[in-house]
Amino acid sequence: MITREKFIECLRDALTHLYHADYLRNSPLVRLFGLSDQFDASSALRKILTDGIEALKPAPDQPEASRAWRIYDSLFCCYVQQLSQQIVADQLCISDRQLRREQRAALEELADLLWREYLSGRQGFNPDTQNTDVVIDRELSWVRRSCADVAAQLKTQLSEVLNLCNLLSTQNRVDVRVQYLGPIPDLLIHPVALNQILLNVILYVIHHISGGVLEITAWQENEGVIVTFHGKPPYKRPLQEESENPGNLDVAMQIANLSRAKLEVHDAPPLGISAVLLLPACEEIPVLVIDDNSDAHQLMRRFTSGSRFKIVPVQDPNEVFSLVESEKPRLILLDIMMPQDNGWMVLARLKQHPLTMNCPVIICSVLPQETLAMTLGASGYLKKPFTREAFLQVLEQQIFGMESEPDLFA
Repeated sequence: MITREKFIECLRDALTHLYHADYLRNSPLVRLFGLSDQFDASSALRKILTDGIEALKPAPDQPEASRAWRIYDSLFCCYVQQLSQQIVADQLCISDRQLRREQRAALEELADLLWREYLSGRQGFNPDTQNTDVVIDRELSWVRRSCADVAAQLKTQLSEVLNLCNLLSTQNRVDVRVQYLGPIPDLLIHPVALNQILLNVILYVIHHISGGVLEITAWQENEGVIVTFHGKPPYKRPLQEESENPGNLDVAMQIANLSRAKLEVHDAPPLGISAVLLLPACEEIPVLVIDDNSDAHQLMRRFTSGSRFKIVPVQDPNEVFSLVESEKPRLILLDIMMPQDNGWMVLARLKQHPLTMNCPVIICSVLPQETLAMTLGASGYLKKPFTREAFLQVLEQQIFGMESEPDLFA
């Protein structure tokens, strides 16, 4: 038997040693793919792996900045071409950390493809081993890929979940109390994911505090929202038959991790159960756009409508630093061909000024000068014309691909 996680680990190991025949010959994948009896098992395994990568190659009409091309390029460049992490990161215009994320997602895509093609239903291979991990990874892979402009309202989802749990709480004589400490902002999580997290936690707690009280409290703190669940059992717990718990904490935690949230549960009978859920709040991210063309500003505003990004337009490069002080942009988009000033000179000033030297700058131009842009200190390059998908993807990569994951409970 092999789990999906173990399969991905073996896959990564084999790809890392793709051209080492002796290493591949001893890979567990040789047995899994039924290659043990072949004379040149290493070559057969290498062909399966490279064919799998090629099967992920997007159609030519896919935008260059699309996720499909990043999946393919991160696999092809790192494993087939055996380029170094730094070279691949530079080619894709992303950070080393973002490349590691892309590689993990790419390996999962490749693993799922090979799983379906070669291993589904094979004796000795059980796709349902560690069922929670496998099912959640498959069924909620869209959570990782969901668009930046998906948001949820805590009050709406919590109200729906409590209505669903009403029968169980009544049967278990649990008094559910909800308190909001101040206004709660929209949350940067898919509503379905939030609903499932809340549902599994609440069902789990209710099941363990028959005759008690469940206190749910929510408030905003820094850039997130904290939701606490405190299940207090009665002073004297009534005797009851053990039954299967309808809530699944493993499911809740896995969905939370996929959604850039965090869940911690402290089960301390007979004192009760406490859980803390930290959810990322939607924040308005200012993006400074330096471009003399007002039509470009209008286009970018349309593209970011309904998303977390706010376009701050500036046509005169001399006004940049005053706007930086007032707007505090997290990202700067810079056009090169401007009548007032040479865009490359503006880039140099941005990278030297203390207010903007650490702010990522994306060169946005019709000129095919990506290499020059990266050499002069730009963090990314976007060639005009571009689609909304490509535009938002570049913003996402630069804002969230470069930041370390926060310790939400620090």
